[in-house]
Amino acid sequence: MADIFHGWFADGAQPFPAVMRLEEYEGPILDDLRAGRTVRIEDTRDPALARPDLAAIAEVGVTALLSVPLIVGGTLVVNLSVHQHAARRWTEGEVALVQEVAERLWADLVRARAEAALRALNASLEERVEERTRRLADLNAELGALITRTARNLEAPVGYLSRFLGPGRPADLLAELPPHGPSALEDELARLRGVVQDLRQLARLEDQGLNTELLPLGELFAEVQAGAGSRAEWLIQPLPIVRGDRGLLKQALAVLLTFTLSDTRGARSVDVSSEEIDGEVWVTVQDDGLGLSGEEAATLFDLAVRTEQAVPLLPGSGLVQVRRILARHGGWAWAEARLNGGRVVLAFPRDESVSELEALFRQEGR
Repeated sequence: MADIFHGWFADGAQPFPAVMRLEEYEGPILDDLRAGRTVRIEDTRDPALARPDLAAIAEVGVTALLSVPLIVGGTLVVNLSVHQHAARRWTEGEVALVQEVAERLWADLVRARAEAALRALNASLEERVEERTRRLADLNAELGALITRTARNLEAPVGYLSRFLGPGRPADLLAELPPHGPSALEDELARLRGVVQDLRQLARLEDQGLNTELLPLGELFAEVQAGAGSRAEWLIQPLPIVRGDRGLLKQALAVLLTFTLSDTRGARSVDVSSEEIDGEVWVTVQDDGLGLSGEEAATLFDLAVRTEQAVPLLPGSGLVQVRRILARHGGWAWAEARLNGGRVVLAFPRDESVSELEALFRQEGR
């Protein structure tokens, strides 16, 4: 099939069909065009040139034909044709003119397509930069909220302790405490211990250097699965290779699977798959356990919520590590709200060198 994507017709000229079946025009004309040769026909109705391909062209109202082909990679891609309903003797100047117009049109088309591809690439890069900026802003906001909450959490126990340690304190201060005072102090100290634990954990993750290498995620998931000791049924679909720190990513997966396979969630099957979206590799971990509400999904990885304990948390509150580790690799992690089952997405940046390596493996596997 050949599509006629543009045409100009003089007044009174017979319109050319929008689609042509090439098999109806097989013969010397198509042979010449496919070979990159300009076709010049002065009269398709000339008895001396009686051929099926010329007859087919004559049926659509073409008597004289001048056609310049464009060959790309050895294949006929497009041709620029000039024709009329009366016989015509084409001059060398006319042939040269049509050839020059064809070359200029192709150059303009290539440039237009390159510009369109560049615009699309720039738009894609801008979207990715905006998304990375948003993720970084989320992390910064999370740290800011953590600092604010930590300061507020310190106020109550510091107030209590200052009464014990401050100058001029009464000797019988303990007797003056209300009945709920010791219990409240213990609660505040317990909250502080949780804050300190989270801060130490965060500090370790931020300070630890990244030893990046090429990691087949399928193997990494299999290692973590083997160590989980769960009776759940697993389906680990083919996963890509990523560039990352084996120890940190294995730690992130172990924490995630601790949450996924917790007794409270009751998951009996786990499905791990991947897909490429917007320059990233999204690895999805789905299970058939307890679903997540919108609030739980939105705050599952938030360190601030983990510290504040404002939202009831499911087992696996160490999930804050997962997002921090993915962020250090240039990725992200989030959960999706579902009535039944859990769905967590781990986003990794796509590495072109890794893509080439995977393509090589696929070729060797054939």
